[in-house]
Amino acid sequence: MVLSTQQIKRRISADPSSEGFGRREAENDSARMLHQLVAPVDMASRGEGQKAGVRAVRGRLGDIATILNQANSEIPLPADVEAFLQQQRPGLDQFRELLRKGPAPQWARDDSALERAPCPNLLELMFMQKVLAADALSAEKRGDHDKAWQTLEAQWVLARALWSRPELISNLIALASTRMINAAARKLPAPAPIWWREVEAFDVDRNLQQTMEYEKWQMTQRVMSKERGAGPVQRLGVLVSGPIERYLASNIFDYYDELGKKPLDCREFKPGPDAGDHFLSRLGVGSSLNGVRTRFARFILERELSSKVLALKEARRSGHQIPDVSPSRCGTWQMANVDGRIKIRYAGVVPQTVSPIVPMPLELTF
Repeated sequence: MVLSTQQIKRRISADPSSEGFGRREAENDSARMLHQLVAPVDMASRGEGQKAGVRAVRGRLGDIATILNQANSEIPLPADVEAFLQQQRPGLDQFRELLRKGPAPQWARDDSALERAPCPNLLELMFMQKVLAADALSAEKRGDHDKAWQTLEAQWVLARALWSRPELISNLIALASTRMINAAARKLPAPAPIWWREVEAFDVDRNLQQTMEYEKWQMTQRVMSKERGAGPVQRLGVLVSGPIERYLASNIFDYYDELGKKPLDCREFKPGPDAGDHFLSRLGVGSSLNGVRTRFARFILERELSSKVLALKEARRSGHQIPDVSPSRCGTWQMANVDGRIKIRYAGVVPQTVSPIVPMPLELTF
């Protein structure tokens, strides 16, 4: 069924989830200061005006996920990355403390600008998250446990600010950042600091629902804005494309609504990408959204692993008995003592992500 512009407008107005959209916010001083601190670190990592060997540092930082996701407690940080971190020490320390002690960064937001809406420099922020993750591992490798946890705390403040953004792309960067924090945390000693409880309690389901609500609001707003702002010549095109776009918008509205309000359950995801039978899947919309849900579902298990590893480390430190099994939201965790070390592995359905996502192994020996 093809809905009219007015019908689409009434559906949006009747949807309570759209009430918080249309906001406009200004960038704050913290966001501007972070950008100023990132610039010299970013330039140095590119090796501009320096020897060619320095350029390799940026590529090695890009591989930080591989280091984080090893199924053991080792920290094989490359020597040139260690040297780079020491060279950038003053700026990194300032960056970390600004995040930990200053107001949380807030970037410009203008929902009504639609496809021209401002967005943080996500490439820049993702780069700094990798640098911070490497710096946390470097501190842990030196035996400075407090500094390692403090660096992860700074990462979490930055990730949490990105989670508060409405658009899907910022939430995906926030998810990638939180996965790095989570993977690094399981390599650190127990007990975890108080702020770690925020990571454990973060409502992934609710955040995904809010993001889906915003994306469906944006989609339908774009359709209506084309018809409102069309001039005489553009109206001819709208006569042809308008019904098609309204049809797609109404179906995307329903599909986003269905996916956003459906609780994440690892058991519903079959191995490999599976977008279901919805016709939007054949247009590339369904597979993309289902892939997003798979990433979020996978993170739930990855976070469970880190929490259980830290709890097991604390139990071992306190001399408590290690259980053989532990419940999971989607399956079971199995523990065993192997040559004086603890091995934990997940037994259950595992959501399979696709490239370029590097999945964290759902097992660890420590």
